[in-house]
Amino acid sequence: MSFWIGGKHTVIEAIKNPKRNIKEIVVIDEGRNSFLKKLTNNQNIKIKNTKFFNKIFLDETIHQGFAAYIDDLQKTDIITDLNKGYLESNILLLDEITDPRNIGSIIRTAVAFDINTILVKKRNFQSKSSTMYKSASGCMEKIKIYETINLVNTLKILKKNNYFLTGLDSNSNNYLNKETKFFSKNVFVFGSEEFGIRSLTKKTCDQIIKIKISKNIDSMNVSNSVASFLSIFRFMHQ
Repeated sequence: MSFWIGGKHTVIEAIKNPKRNIKEIVVIDEGRNSFLKKLTNNQNIKIKNTKFFNKIFLDETIHQGFAAYIDDLQKTDIITDLNKGYLESNILLLDEITDPRNIGSIIRTAVAFDINTILVKKRNFQSKSSTMYKSASGCMEKIKIYETINLVNTLKILKKNNYFLTGLDSNSNNYLNKETKFFSKNVFVFGSEEFGIRSLTKKTCDQIIKIKISKNIDSMNVSNSVASFLSIFRFMHQ
């Protein structure tokens, strides 16, 4: 099934991705048309008016006068890739995180810190959300996202294959610090802002930690938490 994405960087990175099938590219004026033609041999770039864009996107900040009608990337199974030895050593797991803006921001942050794999629950993931694509600012083309029906079962299989599971929870008594243990293969688990990591997921984790923040607030936005954690993790392991 095809769908529309919008935003300058979102469309540019989709064009650059050889695995992405683009059916149509649309811009709002000749200036944007000329700009994109320098990046692609696809001459079928159409110019459409504001009414056309407003019909596709409810929020003009999503498109910025650029849009592309694309096919979803081919999906693969995480266990299949695990058995083939294709799986990355560090994986980010999103447990019950559903807001497309947060997920898009998390994807952009993950790419910034060289995390190339994200695991999500299929039921909660809007894979064709133009809002998520815009928030990811082109990084949807640079990351592998695995969808699974049962997160806990998938985690148990990963544990059997020597992945060490670290959950981030503001109610933990253990802070992330230089004594925190990580291994050569890790899964970093983040839950929703409202409910945190689900209890079954939490029980599956090998350790539960939290980031030390000011006493003036109870918690951070989940995308900010991911950014804080990954920046610290990278600093500890560079």
